[in-house]
Amino acid sequence: MPSRLSSTWLFDVELLARAVHFYGHEAVKKMVYELPLECWEDVSGSSVSFLFIFKTPGELWKIHRRWLR
Repeated sequence: MPSRLSSTWLFDVELLARAVHFYGHEAVKKMVYELPLECWEDVSGSSVSFLFIFKTPGELWKIHRRWLR
């Protein structure tokens, strides 16, 4: 299994994609629970720039191509 991440910012999405790749969609749906946030706190000085919004679709495509074909 390759250990290098396809995307440095979308590692949580890539971890889920890897799990689906290895265990299957239905198994992952049973294993993963999404805990909703009760409150969002915006932290100033984020290292993710606004321009990343334009790069995100390509990053998601790379993850899809690598793990979910």
